[in-house]
Amino acid sequence: MDWLRDEFHLTDAQMEKAAALHSEYEASCETMCRRIAETDARLASAIRSSTSITPEIAAAIAETDRVRTDCRIAMLSHFYQTAALMPESERQRYLDKVLPVVLHPGEMHDDHMR
Repeated sequence: MDWLRDEFHLTDAQMEKAAALHSEYEASCETMCRRIAETDARLASAIRSSTSITPEIAAAIAETDRVRTDCRIAMLSHFYQTAALMPESERQRYLDKVLPVVLHPGEMHDDHMR
């Protein structure tokens, strides 16, 4: 997370708080990623075992969307909390850098928070 300190000119105290927030968020992020993979697998299985839309497929699609929405909300909350720690002059620039991940979640990568 040195990039965060360097790019956004964080003090040691701000960096400590940001690192603590990141550690806390990282655990929930891993859980969310696991939930996304699980719901995707259930959806894929339901789709492969059918030749038409079934209530099971519709429910699986809704569940994958719900889990992704939960993930995006948690991520946005984390970004806002992190921005609040920054010097006021850097907050918007930080948000401009990270918000595309929330706005375009299909472009997320395993390293999206590193």
